[in-house]
Amino acid sequence: MAKFNFYNISKKEKDELLNELYSIVNQLNTKEQIVNFFKDILTKSEEVMLARRIRIARMLLKGESCIQISRKLKTGFDTITKVQKWLKDGLGDYVKSLDKISKKIEQKNKDIDPNSLQGLANRFPLYFGLTNAVVKTLKGER
Repeated sequence: MAKFNFYNISKKEKDELLNELYSIVNQLNTKEQIVNFFKDILTKSEEVMLARRIRIARMLLKGESCIQISRKLKTGFDTITKVQKWLKDGLGDYVKSLDKISKKIEQKNKDIDPNSLQGLANRFPLYFGLTNAVVKTLKGER
């Protein structure tokens, strides 16, 4: 199959294709549906690339330098620069979404005593994998 060239397609067709994609994503109601959808349409490499861009954005917003990010994530400066540009010149939803998620995580972590069993389980998830799975099952989470 020939590689797709973004510039060889009309603006109308691009808009139609993207509208269809965004409409489908908008219909997804649960995290499980979203995960399954993206696992179905993206390669493992594409999934990781998107996730890394989000991680890069979070690190940039925390004030980490391009060199620090490049070393930690083993990513090129071109990718970091692109994400920086999106943060600076984008429509703002990227930053708003990251802020919203970060605040939820921070609030969730504040409510838990770091020295409690749950606090330890949150800090060391690999050591408490079975415990975390049981707790989620009992709470009815997935």
